Amino acid sequence: MKIFKKVNVMIQTLSVLAVPLLVAYFGANMQREVNNSRVGQEYVKLAIDILRKPPAANEMAMRSWAADIIIKYSPVGVSSEQRKLLMTSIPKPPPNAMQPIEPNLTERLVNELSE
Repeated sequence: MKIFKKVNVMIQTLSVLAVPLLVAYFGANMQREVNNSRVGQEYVKLAIDILRKPPAANEMAMRSWAADIIIKYSPVGVSSEQRKLLMTSIPKPPPNAMQPIEPNLTERLVNELSE
């Protein structure tokens, strides 16, 4: 019986120690992934800014880098022809890019907040 009590105490002690360690481990991994995602977002923003400018002969290396960044962080594969288009043309936003997702959003929010 004494052995079972000792084993039980050891298991409880280990569980008390293990829980914070596991939380710290998984929390650190999650934070690392979030940070990597943010860095990727910043690189993509920089690449888009570079590719928005008209292509110039002396900036092709920079445009190539920007196209590579877009390709790296794209969830969809990009062909070599599409990569070449990224480097040599200026992407245009779709015609409805500046339209709000919900047309009367401001009015609806004002009404909800005033209630």
